[in-house]
Amino acid sequence: MRPPEKTLKLYQSLKSDILNGRLEIGSQLPSEDVFAQQLGVGRITLRNALVKLENDGLIDRLKRKGTFVRGDRSRSDGEKVISLLVPYPKYMTENQQSNIFRMFSLFFYGAVRGAAEKGFRLEPLVFSRTNSNQDIDFQALNHINCNSRILVYNYWYHTAFDFFRERNAKVGIYLDFALPSALDKYCSSWITARYNTISAYNESLKLLHDRNCRKILHITWRSNVKTPERTITEKSIIEEIAQKNDIEIINYCFDILPDMANAKVYIEKIRELYKTHKFDGIVTIGLPQYLTLYGNLYDTLGLPHDVKILLFKDYSNYYLNTSPQISMFDIDMEHIGYELAGHLADADYKPCQILYKPELKDRESTGGKHILLPHEIWQNELTFTTI
Repeated sequence: MRPPEKTLKLYQSLKSDILNGRLEIGSQLPSEDVFAQQLGVGRITLRNALVKLENDGLIDRLKRKGTFVRGDRSRSDGEKVISLLVPYPKYMTENQQSNIFRMFSLFFYGAVRGAAEKGFRLEPLVFSRTNSNQDIDFQALNHINCNSRILVYNYWYHTAFDFFRERNAKVGIYLDFALPSALDKYCSSWITARYNTISAYNESLKLLHDRNCRKILHITWRSNVKTPERTITEKSIIEEIAQKNDIEIINYCFDILPDMANAKVYIEKIRELYKTHKFDGIVTIGLPQYLTLYGNLYDTLGLPHDVKILLFKDYSNYYLNTSPQISMFDIDMEHIGYELAGHLADADYKPCQILYKPELKDRESTGGKHILLPHEIWQNELTFTTI
């Protein structure tokens, strides 16, 4: 039977006060008479709400002693846990070959080490049952309170940020951009690690300018996932930097997803853009990996081999194994996970902003040298003896 509306409303209000720390764990609540008067409700309404809180394990009602705030009984006393958000239950087993999962894995491994060194355990916390950031599993998240430590990999989870802030949770988050956005209102009170987007744009255009590129195609992707609005876009940043370096920028944003089903559309569009603009360089957040599966990338895209190509990210050095080896910016995701978890585990939680500068890897696609892979080194060192 559903409790009366007044009881339910009071229960939810008191529960929120406990979970976000306004009613501190261990504190004693006033007597029923006094508390009911303070809240402006009847004693029966208050008593029914307290029964529900007691059933939830959020308060202890002790005879002759009073009622005390207990907090969250899903954690044993003194247990040190950092919760790492994962999109859905099978994420760890179904995405092992995806680019994003490889980066997430490095972040995860680093976080495990950083938490363990501070005496904490890292546990996965399922965010959604359906892999949709619009379908949050609040039942799984309901235990989160002001003492919870939550580790977040990127902005996909932004639909629950108001919930985390309401609960006063301690949050550490990695964002793959350093531009002002709608997320700043949350990040100012969290530990935030950011990929230095502006630094990557500056270094990429400087390198391409030094390699005699004067007309550059800038490729972006419009995600199928609603993302927070950025008050300054990558497009405006790169255009400003290009102007200072006497470079013409051709901006193009793909509305399609970068998957195999759209390979033909992607390739044809790149060829069309080259015929129209005759660009001599490409900068992009990433290339679909399927483009590198069938021989030389330039031949696949129908581009001259002297067009310079530079990516803003690599995934576990995947593009070292392609033809040509593609230049990119490297960021140590394992180190970021390690540092974020370490900061989050500190007894004195201090919100801060950490900016990580990516390291440029100059490879064949921008005129750099070929980097020998382990099997190539082995072949070079192998000596055959004729008997």
